[in-house]
Amino acid sequence: MRLYIYLGQEPCRYEGEHAPEVLVCWDEHSFDQNPEGWDKAKERALADRGGESTFVATREVVVNAPDLYKVFDEIVIPGTVEPTRSS
Repeated sequence: MRLYIYLGQEPCRYEGEHAPEVLVCWDEHSFDQNPEGWDKAKERALADRGGESTFVATREVVVNAPDLYKVFDEIVIPGTVEPTRSS
């Protein structure tokens, strides 16, 4: 399976500090069937962030589909957080 990932670098609190962020991610079928939609999605992602991304790039990533789908099979165990009592 191919994934198309549109990445940006967002400025952080400190000058010169940036963090990578996935702005848009589409699978190969969506990308191949709607290339104009991909361009619109990228434009919308930048507009939603106020154009603050200092670097953007599209990368094609090949992943093993069965391994990717395993993410949906993971078990989530519900829990609660108890406040810590001070002595």
